[in-house]
Amino acid sequence: MGELWKPKPASQVSGKGGCEAVADHIQSVIGGDVMRITDKYGAPQLGKSRGVDSGWHYHDVVVKDGRVFDATTGRRGEPIAEYRSNFEYGDDLVFNPAPR
Repeated sequence: MGELWKPKPASQVSGKGGCEAVADHIQSVIGGDVMRITDKYGAPQLGKSRGVDSGWHYHDVVVKDGRVFDATTGRRGEPIAEYRSNFEYGDDLVFNPAPR
């Protein structure tokens, strides 16, 4: 991953599956915990992410040292609060260990 790990635009990842494999790969490289993001009210989708309709019912990410890592964050990740702010309903998201 290293310096070649560049963030992807939300338009390239939203509406697509595969976040589980991406999170597993990130965890294998940097460690941390694979967490599943869902809506605390049980909404069927997470809403927009980075201004793009995500189409996600849930989203798996890696959380390490208070930072979130996924395909859109790049190698440095983002603080949890900043990551939440990228979602239309960020305050309504919950992070729980992803089932494996």
